[in-house]
Amino acid sequence: LSKKYNEPVYFVHLVPEKSALYERVVNPSRKNKVNTTERLDELLAIEGYGYDTFPDVEHLQLDNTNLSPAQSVRAIKEYYGI
Repeated sequence: LSKKYNEPVYFVHLVPEKSALYERVVNPSRKNKVNTTERLDELLAIEGYGYDTFPDVEHLQLDNTNLSPAQSVRAIKEYYGI
C-alpha cells in the first residue's frame, strides 16, 4: 500500500525490445531525459533495466514494443483486475 494514499501499488516492468528503446530515446520530446543511445547504453550497463530492486515483488512484465500507450494501459488493468 502507498503510505501517502493508502492505496495498492502495482508494479509493471515494461520491457520493449532494445531497438524500440533506441528509437524512443532520441525523440525530441525527451530533451530533459536520457536522450542519446550512448547514454541509454551507459545507464543500462550500470543499472540494468532497473527492476532488480524488486526481485520478490509480484509484477507484470509487459513487452510494449508494438503497443500504444492505451493498449499498454488495458493490458495492465486486465492483469491486475482494475
